[in-house]
Amino acid sequence: MIAGVRQTGSVARSKATAARAQACPSPDHFCRLFREATGLSAHRYVTDRRVQAARHELARSRVSLVEIALEFGFGSQANVTRLFCKAADLTPGQYLELCSDQIQANADGPDSNDRRDCS
Repeated sequence: MIAGVRQTGSVARSKATAARAQACPSPDHFCRLFREATGLSAHRYVTDRRVQAARHELARSRVSLVEIALEFGFGSQANVTRLFCKAADLTPGQYLELCSDQIQANADGPDSNDRRDCS
């Protein structure tokens, strides 16, 4: 009877280990799966989402860039500016200027097909 319990316990542990391995992949395996699913590394994906959120906040509010940088987890204004330029090919100031021009153009008329999205 004890031998049967030991064997059953051993099988249960090995099944649990196998299930855990599938449910919680190693960090390297997770990174490979994530890249296959999204086409981006997990770090790049998170950074892109943070830059996108900062861009939306910058366009919709008049909060300073330093406050936006801190709110979205960037270490400094310089860091958010560097990543913003890399993602949008514009500095945050150029982006704000473009957005204000787009708002003015939309007020003047609906013909704004070649402008970048400021939302």
